[in-house]
Amino acid sequence: MWKKVIVGIVILIVVGIVAGIYLYQKPPKDYTKEKAVFFLNAESLVTSFNNNEIAANEKYLGEMIEVRGSVVNIKMETDNSVFMTLHDPFDGITCTYEKKEQLPEWITSQKVRPGDMVTIKGRCDGKLDDVRLTHCALVSVE
Repeated sequence: MWKKVIVGIVILIVVGIVAGIYLYQKPPKDYTKEKAVFFLNAESLVTSFNNNEIAANEKYLGEMIEVRGSVVNIKMETDNSVFMTLHDPFDGITCTYEKKEQLPEWITSQKVRPGDMVTIKGRCDGKLDDVRLTHCALVSVE
C-alpha cells in the first residue's frame, strides 16, 4: 500500500517538474502577429477615452488596435523602455516596448521620426496620462 502512495507522489513530482520546465522555457507570446480588432485614428481613440473612460475601457482594454497618427516623439529611457507618442504630447497615445531586445529595427535605425504619419498596432492597456499601447508593431509609415 505504501509503495503505491510513494510511487504516486513521485509521479506527481516528476509531472510538476516537467510542467514547470516547459512553462519556464516557453517563449513569450508574439502579440505582433495578432490581428487588430479595431482600426481608428489617434484622435478618435484619445477622444473616446476622454469622453467616457469606463466605456472606452470596456470596448478597447486588452484588445489589439490599429491606430493611425502623427509621431510626436520617440524617447528611449535608461531602463531600455521606449515610448513613442502619437497625436499630442500631453494627451496622446504612447506605444511602449519593455525591453531593448524587443525593439523593432524601425526604431533602432531611426526610420520613424517625429512628424511622420504612422499606423501602429498594439494591445490597449487603458489610459493613465495618455492612452497606452503595448506590444506594438509598425504597420506603415507615410
